[in-house]
Amino acid sequence: KTSSNDLFNEYIKPLIGAVWSQNAMSIHGISPDYEKIRDASKIEDVWSNFCSFIDDRVRPDEVVILLAYNGGSCDLKWLWKLTQAPNSTMNIPSQLQFFLDPLRVIKNYKSCPLHPKKTKLESCNLESIYKFVSGEELL
Repeated sequence: KTSSNDLFNEYIKPLIGAVWSQNAMSIHGISPDYEKIRDASKIEDVWSNFCSFIDDRVRPDEVVILLAYNGGSCDLKWLWKLTQAPNSTMNIPSQLQFFLDPLRVIKNYKSCPLHPKKTKLESCNLESIYKFVSGEELL
């Protein structure tokens, strides 16, 4: 079972003049007026907190797989760009060596036990998959 101490969940304050996609806002329910966005920290501070979170929980000789559900098309690409961009001061922690989008695996590999044709799940959204696998509600 996962505890709240095992989860990293921080919002990032977008730069002034950031473009907000209507589609993304409707999917995530987040807008420039959202309290957690207004109160959020800059990307550099959140990234530093994330690196500390990893360092506090993972030995230098261990390997981490970063899972981002439905993140392959956006989240993981931005993470890669932010840490690999010229002159970036942000680095990926050395333990974080692999990235995985579970939704992409579920949908694209017919042998996956969670593939839509192998389960009676009505949806592949994260909450449905989590409850199916764990028997518990998503935190």
